[in-house]
Amino acid sequence: METPLAKKFEESPELMLAWLLRDINQMTLSQLSQNLACHRLYVGQPRILRLIHDYPGSTQRQIADRLFVSGASLSTSIKRLQKAKLVEQRQSQSDRRRRELYLTPAGER
Repeated sequence: METPLAKKFEESPELMLAWLLRDINQMTLSQLSQNLACHRLYVGQPRILRLIHDYPGSTQRQIADRLFVSGASLSTSIKRLQKAKLVEQRQSQSDRRRRELYLTPAGER
């Protein structure tokens, strides 16, 4: 007996393709999460580390803008990276109000 979902897939190959792509995405994210867990990282953190590597001395706001996220949502990840001793904040030499982000030697690896 044909299920309602199977019937929809027959009627719309695009729907089936979208469903399969969603499944592939979920499996990929699951595998990525497992691989990153070995390094005690979360899914979004490698991109943050890469941006700090490419733009040392950037502020949290600048990194958030490059990632198209809010500063508040980035804050938790930055704190976790600091706690893991991968990122450090330093006070700017030119503007004492500005906090700049740098990778630590451990974060460079």
